[in-house]
Amino acid sequence: MTTQSQAENATVRDPDGPDPDFATLAAEASRAAVERAFAAGLSVSFMEGGRFYRRFPDGRVLEIPDEEMRALQEGRPWP
Repeated sequence: MTTQSQAENATVRDPDGPDPDFATLAAEASRAAVERAFAAGLSVSFMEGGRFYRRFPDGRVLEIPDEEMRALQEGRPWP
């Protein structure tokens, strides 16, 4: 007798089965990672419109200055 979960897992293991929706999986993983970061009191960085930003758990969003971005790209410490 095959249970429902066993049947679903068989589909996942089938190389000829449907491809997973990677965009949806990535979006879900990103949301979960942001939630974990905020729960730990950490900020998250993101890019929008060609600019870099940092979002904090309290909802504040700050643009990352060009000078800081250059330092990060060059591997230099930033205050």
